[in-house]
Amino acid sequence: MINRNLASALVISGSLIGAGQALADWQYTRWGMSPTEVIEASGGAAKPHNNPADNGPTQRSKVVAPYRSGEHLFRSRFVFDPADRLIIVMLEHSDPSKCPELYRDLTSAYGPPQSFGVGRSLPKWWDKKNANAVLLIDTLKSSCSIQYTPLTTPGAPGGL
Repeated sequence: MINRNLASALVISGSLIGAGQALADWQYTRWGMSPTEVIEASGGAAKPHNNPADNGPTQRSKVVAPYRSGEHLFRSRFVFDPADRLIIVMLEHSDPSKCPELYRDLTSAYGPPQSFGVGRSLPKWWDKKNANAVLLIDTLKSSCSIQYTPLTTPGAPGGL
């Protein structure tokens, strides 16, 4: 049975956006927020985070928060660019064996993936309603994550 709570949560991933907001977002965040703004918007759920293992050359994970959708429990990791603007929300599943269920729920929410990585890995959806790119990362049952990033379109700022 499809986890309707997860599917609903994913479909409404920008529902807390203020009326007239030009950009879509993830849950209580807006793309471009600072770490302090993310923590404040979380109502106390998000906390500062400083683990160099979670950082890339131009990206820093500076905030984490628990996130639950239905039966799925995640660690939300908020990733910022060098100017401290939110650019990625990473949902890291607490049980990597549940990745097939996440794939099913994402497909239920967004339809079939619009693209895949090599060998049909890394399915990706474009959530045009909320202007998010959604990527499922399943690393052979050692980790399972959903990555949200702003969806850019050709001709738009930041697009092609």
